[in-house]
Amino acid sequence: MKSAIFKSTVLIATGALFLTACDEATPTLPQTPPATRPTELDPAPRRPTTQQLEQGEWKTVAISVLPMTIRVPTSWDKPPVADSNLLTLEGWAPNGTAQLRFSARPPLTEENFQLFLSGAKKAMDARGEHKMVFEVRDKQIYRVLEQQHTEPRRTMLLSDENGNLVEQEATPLTWKQLIFLKSESGYDSYELGFVDMSLEHYKQDEAFLKRVLDSLTYDPSRKN
Repeated sequence: MKSAIFKSTVLIATGALFLTACDEATPTLPQTPPATRPTELDPAPRRPTTQQLEQGEWKTVAISVLPMTIRVPTSWDKPPVADSNLLTLEGWAPNGTAQLRFSARPPLTEENFQLFLSGAKKAMDARGEHKMVFEVRDKQIYRVLEQQHTEPRRTMLLSDENGNLVEQEATPLTWKQLIFLKSESGYDSYELGFVDMSLEHYKQDEAFLKRVLDSLTYDPSRKN
C-alpha cells in the first residue's frame, strides 16, 4: 500500500516538474501593440461653386513669359513647369477644370508676319468643316490672332466633376491666341491657349473662359 502511494506521489511530482519545465521552455510571444487610430488624410480641396467662380474674387497674375497680366479666380494655381519659356494656369471652371498655357515664340519681322498670317489662314481654310474661328484683332500696341478648330471625335483624357482624369468620348478643340507685340524690328510673338479642351466643355463654359482671355492686359512696367 505504501509502495503504491509512494509511486503515485513520485508520478505527480514528476509530472509537475515536467509541466513547469515545458512552461519555462515555451517562448513568450510578443504582445500585440494596441490598435492605433489611422492617420487622417488632409481633405481634398473643395470645388468652388459656380457662384464663387463667377461672382467671387478674382486675382491678377503676372505672366512671366510676356509683359502682360491676366485675371483668373483666386482658386486657380500656377503648377511648376521645367521649361522657363512656359507658364501654366489651371483651376475650376463651372463645368470642369481648365488649363491655360502661355509660351514664347520666335520674333517676326513685318514681312514675315504677313507671310505667317497668309500661311495660317490657308491652313485654317484647309480644315473645312472643322474650322471655327480665324480672327485678327488690332490692339493699341499689339495684335491678336485668335484661332479655333475642332478635330474628329475620339477618346480624350478629361477631368470629371471631381477633378479626376478619366477617358471620355469627346470632340477635341484647339483654341489659342497668338500675341504679336510690336517691337523695333517687327513683332515679339507669344502664344496662349487652353490645353486638352473639348468642344462640349467649351460650349458649357464659353462665357466664363472668354472672360479669362478677355482680361489679358498689356503691362509696360514688365517689358524687358
